[in-house]
Amino acid sequence: METNKILNLLPKKFRYHFWRKKLLIKRLEGHEIQFKIAVNKEDLEAAFTLLKHNALKHGKVEAKISDIYCNIFHTLPQTQVLVAKCKGEVLACISLYCESKLGVPSDNVYKIMNDKARTRGYRLCEIGDFCVADSAQEQSRAIALYFSKYIYEYLLTYTECNMLCMNVSKDWYKMLSAIFNFSEILPVYEKFPKVSDTEVHAALDLKEFAHWTKATYIDYPVVSNLYSFVFCEKAPFDFPEKNNGQKTVLSQETFKYIFEKKSDVLKKAALPTLAYVRDMYRFYFNIDAVELFKRVDAHREHTRVQITLDASLQASDKVVFGKVFDISRFGVFIKTDELIKMNEEYALVFKWNEHLFTVRVIPMWHNNGENRKYPIGYGVRFLDENKKLAEFIANEFAEPNYGLTG
Repeated sequence: METNKILNLLPKKFRYHFWRKKLLIKRLEGHEIQFKIAVNKEDLEAAFTLLKHNALKHGKVEAKISDIYCNIFHTLPQTQVLVAKCKGEVLACISLYCESKLGVPSDNVYKIMNDKARTRGYRLCEIGDFCVADSAQEQSRAIALYFSKYIYEYLLTYTECNMLCMNVSKDWYKMLSAIFNFSEILPVYEKFPKVSDTEVHAALDLKEFAHWTKATYIDYPVVSNLYSFVFCEKAPFDFPEKNNGQKTVLSQETFKYIFEKKSDVLKKAALPTLAYVRDMYRFYFNIDAVELFKRVDAHREHTRVQITLDASLQASDKVVFGKVFDISRFGVFIKTDELIKMNEEYALVFKWNEHLFTVRVIPMWHNNGENRKYPIGYGVRFLDENKKLAEFIANEFAEPNYGLTG
C-alpha cells in the first residue's frame, strides 16, 4: 500500500517504468502446463466447477446454484473458455466473449461506452472469469501472462475482434495501463454517469499492440520484455486447426451435457435469447436433439423462412447445383444429392425475386436423411454479414429481431 502511495506521487512516465521493470516474466517451460480451448465436456466441466468454487468463496453466488457456474454467453459458439492444464488437471481458466447479437457481458452496465467503441469500427472481445485453482496460486501471475499471449494470438488468427475490454479495479487498471497499454474505452464525462468508484471499464486496441510493445520494451531485459515474450518466444499452446472453426465449437453431446444436464442457464433464458442460441448451433449439429430448444419451436417459425429457390455452391474446382430449402439471417439449408467438402468456403449464388445474391458460405452440417424434417443436403453458414440480404429478408417477411443488444 505504501509503495502505491509513493508511486502515485511520481510522474506517470516513472510510475509506468516501475511497473514494467517489476513484470519479471516467469517462463513455464518444463512445468508440463498446456494452454488450450476447452471443447470437451471434461475440460469445460472442470473450468465451470472452478468458477463455481471461486464465486462461492467470494460470495458472488449462493451455495444452491447448479453443479457448475456459467452464464448465457458461455452457451454461444462465439465464446471460448481457455484452460491451463497440467497432467490432466485444469489449473486455471479464463473466458473470451467475442461480439455477438447478445453483445458482450459488460453491456449490462457499460453499453454506452461499448457502443461508442463500436461506432469507431471496433469489434469487441471481453475477457473475464479469470480463475486459478488453489494448487496453482504460486503460478497465477505466470499463467495470466501466458493467457494474455494466447488470447492475442487467437483473436488475431481466428476472429475479427480488434479490441479487448474488461472490468478491473482501479489499482489493477494502473498496472495494466503500464504493462499492456490498456485505457478507458471512453472518459467518463458529465453526460456519461459515473458507474463505479472502484471499477474501471478498460480496453486495449489490438491493432496498435504490436507496434506499442515493440517501441515501449525496446531497451528492457528479456526477463521483463513483454514484446519478446509475446512475439518472439514459443509457448505450450494448443490452437485449433486453421480455417476449421468447428474445432472450437461444442459437439452436440458436450452442449447437452454442460448446458442441459449440469447447468440451468438455458432454462432461465428468455425465449428470444434461447432462439438466438438455437440459431447459432443450427449449422453445427442437430438442434432438435436439445430438449430445451423445443421451447422456442413456435417462436422459431418466425425466424426461419421455408422457401424454394434455385441455387449453386461454387468453388474454384467445382460447382454444385441445388435448391434453397429455408433461409434465415445466419444461413440457408441447400437441398442437393451431390457431395461437397465440409468446412471449406464456397460462393452461394441464388436469385430471389429478381435480386441476385452472391454470399460467402461454409457448409457446417450434412443431413444424409437421418433428420426427416429436412431433405438430403447441407446447412451452410454465411461468413459475411450481407446487409442487403438481411434487409431483403426483413422487408419480405417482416421478420422480427431478437430483441437483443448489439
